[in-house]
Amino acid sequence: MVYVESFTGGIFLERLIDLDRYREAYGVIQRTALDSQPSRDLLREGAKEYERGR
Repeated sequence: MVYVESFTGGIFLERLIDLDRYREAYGVIQRTALDSQPSRDLLREGAKEYERGR
């Protein structure tokens, strides 16, 4: 089961085709996500660039 929330409410998805799509999307996110330290470094760099542009 997958719960999907939006601005107007949420729904539970139970069809296998829907679950497979979410499993695939989750797998892509897991494979492309940065580890904790590189994530922090990227956020710090973005914050520095934002501050320079103000």
